[in-house]
Amino acid sequence: MFRIQITWILLMLTVALMSAGIIYAKAWPGLAAAIMGFSVAKFLLVAFYFMDMKGANAAWKAILIAFSGLLGAVVILMK
Repeated sequence: MFRIQITWILLMLTVALMSAGIIYAKAWPGLAAAIMGFSVAKFLLVAFYFMDMKGANAAWKAILIAFSGLLGAVVILMK
């Protein structure tokens, strides 16, 4: 129960940080990478704790982590 509350707090914190980061979008050129990093972290938190992927096969875990990393890298490099 306690881990779910910590995960929920982390998810809400990443949403708040990404929303606050929109204000500084023009001033800081590395903001897109930071927002994408928070998005990947949120994706992995939701996948592993709320979708219960932590009990899945190791191959599925590796594919999920590789997919999120690849997606984050592609979005950052397309900017």
